[in-house]
Amino acid sequence: MEQPSIFDCRLHAPFFIYFRGTPRLSDKQILDHFGLHAYQSAAKLPPSSTYAVIADAGIWTLLADDWLYRLWHMPSTRKAIELLAKTHDVFAWSLGDCDQSYEYMIYLNGELVRQCTVDSPHFDDQVVRINIGEHLPFETESKGLPIEQKMERFCCNMGINDSVKREDLRVYYTPYKSNLDLNAGIRNF
Repeated sequence: MEQPSIFDCRLHAPFFIYFRGTPRLSDKQILDHFGLHAYQSAAKLPPSSTYAVIADAGIWTLLADDWLYRLWHMPSTRKAIELLAKTHDVFAWSLGDCDQSYEYMIYLNGELVRQCTVDSPHFDDQVVRINIGEHLPFETESKGLPIEQKMERFCCNMGINDSVKREDLRVYYTPYKSNLDLNAGIRNF
């Protein structure tokens, strides 16, 4: 299966950052802002690489992570979102890969207006850890839906076109380097 994956015209990714405002940022400015300096453009992803996806979403711009959560795990990402939110409206959301956790945050006019972080410590439960701001009308309407469908409704209500085609995506990658020590394995001798 070709990466990044698209299902039903939706990019299959674990972490999305949408932003709008002027000036519209170039791909290089976006990658640099989020600390992805070593990423280079790819028409097709090479094996053993990590990647980020940039796409236009109407008047919004999308930056999406790969399934290694490389961008999500970078310590600088939260600060980069907050800094970007000073000049652009931002809607960011993420979901867990094997549990029921998720998070979303909305910055409008430089202010954090909504943040909800739900952890899933036992993989089949949900515990609200952060709940900042007033519940939005469309938030109540989408209660009980899977997080992917809920975020699709959020996008729609915020004027974000989250429908994509492969030709819409601008993919950037860097070779993947594991941090595992191959000499640290269990030895049976």
